[in-house]
Amino acid sequence: MKKVIFPLFLCLFVQINSNAQVKIGGEIGIIHNSSILELESTNKAFVLTRVTTTQMNAITPLNGALVYNLDASCVFYYNGSNWVSLCNNSFTNNFSFTDNGDGTYTYSDANTNFSFTSQTETITTLLDNGDGSFTYTNENGDTTNFTALPSSFSGSFTDLTNVPTNLDLDSTDDFSGDFTDLTNIPTNLDLDSTDDFSGSFVDLTNVPANLDLDSTDDFSGNFSDLTNVPTNLDIDSTDDFSGSFSDLTNVPANLDTDSTDDFSGSFADLTNVPANLDLDITDDFSGSFADLTNVPATLDLDSTDDFSGSFSDLTNVPTNLDLDNTDDFSGNFSDLT
Repeated sequence: MKKVIFPLFLCLFVQINSNAQVKIGGEIGIIHNSSILELESTNKAFVLTRVTTTQMNAITPLNGALVYNLDASCVFYYNGSNWVSLCNNSFTNNFSFTDNGDGTYTYSDANTNFSFTSQTETITTLLDNGDGSFTYTNENGDTTNFTALPSSFSGSFTDLTNVPTNLDLDSTDDFSGDFTDLTNIPTNLDLDSTDDFSGSFVDLTNVPANLDLDSTDDFSGNFSDLTNVPTNLDIDSTDDFSGSFSDLTNVPANLDTDSTDDFSGSFADLTNVPANLDLDITDDFSGSFADLTNVPATLDLDSTDDFSGSFSDLTNVPTNLDLDNTDDFSGNFSDLT
């Protein structure tokens, strides 16, 4: 059974007695002996579920369910198979409820006749303890005590506190939700869906002429379907090398398999180190020219005035120096004149 939890302020106006009778509204202490539910008010109305025709037709409720159809502006009831308008001109006020004496009831009018079963209501109570506290007892007999705290809020928006500073109080500049009111729409936005690709392969264009459209001749992926398999292909893994050193054959007899006597790589473990080996790097030459000693006083330290090595930089060249080798004697006897 579904449990309905009323807001605390509503509980103050609901009377539930031990016979599972419910009174909502005014005069909550007065309810007719034959009533299971009474609503009483001089300034408020009972509002049915309000739905459109589409929403109503999507509901399949118990027989006798009522809704208010917003499209038809009328109350409809469910007769077990269809929703029936109570505003139909053929409807008559002549209807009846009959207690069949076996837990079922029959509804009859000029248009329909159907039966339905009442369901036993488990008793729940809400007791006013008279001291500002209340005791609620649920269907299982569990009790909950609570105190109704009076509300001092006026209900006016201007009396609200801690209103966010960025709360939008001006709805006049809100987006209307209409596409035509959008701004900054990309110029290349596709607004015409009629030329969009359908998603069907047959609508593809520029399909390569050599595209394989026949999957029946594709390779199955099964090794046994391979063709042109090399005759020397090793398909017997049972004689393959295991990868274990112990399975190696033709191992050299002098192979060093004992790493315990290998050189550690540490200088301290070297033997036969020469007695005159220079182990002190602090007195080694730094490699810097400035650290050289006994530099000759005549050493040319200025390279800017050194000869470049180019003939064109020679000075005092004799004026009769033969610079043309094309007319020189070859040295061959046959060239003598």
